[in-house]
Amino acid sequence: MSHPMKARLKRSIDTAKPYQAIAAVTTQTLAVGYWFCAGIDLIDLSGRILRQLSSTLFPCSMLTTPDGFLMVPSHMGDSIAKMNLDDKTIVFHHKVEQIKNPRGIAYAMDGSLIVVDETMRTLHLIRPNGVWLKKLWTDPGGQDADDELWLE
Repeated sequence: MSHPMKARLKRSIDTAKPYQAIAAVTTQTLAVGYWFCAGIDLIDLSGRILRQLSSTLFPCSMLTTPDGFLMVPSHMGDSIAKMNLDDKTIVFHHKVEQIKNPRGIAYAMDGSLIVVDETMRTLHLIRPNGVWLKKLWTDPGGQDADDELWLE
């Protein structure tokens, strides 16, 4: 599956806030968020805040879906949210029982989502509606391993 939107940054963007999560919304706008205090903003490529998208989600990472939704693993509440970017409504925001600490999110080739569980050191496959499908991988070192689990 090819994502219809591709934004290529040719330079850095200075922002007024210390953002940690980013997702391209259009070729000219980005959803950016910070997890230490709830917030997701929509900014342009100059770093100017266009509008606030959320003041209740604590994003660790974000993903824009091809149909225009924002998927957000939220640090507080250990949940996954799906947000409509047009009117900022939350389509769903719930915990997935099998995922303790969602941190990273990416697309699978079939349109499902891959979610990193930082606490349990596992990768999970979920449907775009948040329904858990299966565990894809577990760190063989276990929860107490000295290494880190990264999704790039």
